[in-house]
Amino acid sequence: MVYNIEKYRGQKIKIQGFYQEFVIPMQGISRVLMIPDATACCESGMLLKWNTNMPETFPIQNQKIEIVGTYNNHIEDDLIYYYIDVESMTII
Repeated sequence: MVYNIEKYRGQKIKIQGFYQEFVIPMQGISRVLMIPDATACCESGMLLKWNTNMPETFPIQNQKIEIVGTYNNHIEDDLIYYYIDVESMTII
């Protein structure tokens, strides 16, 4: 998805990974799905956004989850940010 963005942008996806939260000054909490590669040596992070149905509680750090949502991006200050518009999140 990261290297072939146009193929997936706007598409509904289901993906598994590990939940992480990061506190970013002046922006608040960023919730991220960390996705290990096939050899488990490296990870890519996908920002998670909720337009509706935001959970009241979130998984603990590094808990395995499955996300269903729409893969998208936006441009801010000439930088491209990729994210998933989350429809559902399941703890595995």
